[in-house]
Amino acid sequence: MIERTLILFCVYLASGITAWQYFSALFGRKRKLWQAVLGVCLGYICAWLAFDFTTVWVNALCFTIINFLLLILFFSVSWKGALFHAGILSCLILTAETASEFALGSLFGDASLYQENMLFLAVLGVVSRLLYFFATKVCIHIIAKKPSDLSEAGPEVLLLGSFSVATIFILVVIVQTVLQVELPPNIVNLMLIGSLILLFSNFLVFAGYQFNQHLHRRYVALQLAHQREEDKELYFRTLEEQYNGQQILLHDINRHLAAIKALADENGDAAVAEYMSELQELPALQRRVRFCENSMLNVILSEYYNICRKKGIDFLVDVRNRPFDTIKHSDVTALLGNLLENAVEAAENCEEPYIELHIDTQPGYSLFLSLVNTCAVPPQSDGGNGFVSKKTGKLLHGIGLQSIRQIIKKYHGEIRQEYEEETHLFTTNVLLK
Repeated sequence: MIERTLILFCVYLASGITAWQYFSALFGRKRKLWQAVLGVCLGYICAWLAFDFTTVWVNALCFTIINFLLLILFFSVSWKGALFHAGILSCLILTAETASEFALGSLFGDASLYQENMLFLAVLGVVSRLLYFFATKVCIHIIAKKPSDLSEAGPEVLLLGSFSVATIFILVVIVQTVLQVELPPNIVNLMLIGSLILLFSNFLVFAGYQFNQHLHRRYVALQLAHQREEDKELYFRTLEEQYNGQQILLHDINRHLAAIKALADENGDAAVAEYMSELQELPALQRRVRFCENSMLNVILSEYYNICRKKGIDFLVDVRNRPFDTIKHSDVTALLGNLLENAVEAAENCEEPYIELHIDTQPGYSLFLSLVNTCAVPPQSDGGNGFVSKKTGKLLHGIGLQSIRQIIKKYHGEIRQEYEEETHLFTTNVLLK
């Protein structure tokens, strides 16, 4: 009895360590380290004390509930996510135990020997926990392939989790059958194969869940990027209206100041005339920088001109031949806004930052755009003709570049990006038909 108790204690200790590394790899803690460790220890001690050789379903239910409570209490995860992962762990450990039991049973002649033979029980505990540990590592590796914030889970997790419930039920029935009925070797071998198939199926369910979460977050990111581009277009349209109103206002004010100055000159009031001349020379009363005749393009360039001036970045612009006349305003905003935003972020940390933009037309194309900016840190290649985004935000990571490529594809264009390590210059060339 003492030997069995010690073996089961070691088995549950290994299970607790495996669960801890699984939880820590996937979720952030919302309690202190010592509190989480103590919670896991107490939880698995309760599972050990509640273990019953003859009622497998009680052990499985207890294991699932304890893991669910540990996730809810000590880790950042929704209740649906906690339920899904608790079910996955129960499936993995039951499958590992069942497959190990049948494999050892084929060698020793009886899969139910663990109830009486302590050596069989010890070997079963070691083999099953090693298989369980390996299975959890596979799940962690699947998530590492598609990283995402696992603290959230949609309603689809309940549908996928139903497969875990079915798996647990099937495994419990199989184990109870082995305990109650003496089966021939060929049936035991078939059950072993079935257990391994269930283990593989749970990997597929887990991978499907992660892929679904990845697609959902990608969709949210695209929606946010689309909304940001719409807001940016609205912002630039507002600036355009403000810009046009400012031109009218400045024109009228300059007329009034000129009239007052003429009146002062006529009446011989030199001080008033001199004061009016000084007012007319104030920067606030001068016309804003005008880069081209295209109003929307001019507003965008004016806005980034002011941004670069505040950040100490030299901004050189050369626009010719009325480009963008055949391109939608929303696409102009998204294309130039994303390109210039990335250029400003790359250039502002350089010793002598500058951005040079050349826009023109070429035969067969409605637009040729060349953007050159300083870039102190070499960008990472994406394996093709582009580079990986350096943004740290997970949701909007690389969405700007994707938006640029969508616009280029829409107008049957091309994009080329190059980085010169000697000069620390990053060049982007865009052609749109």
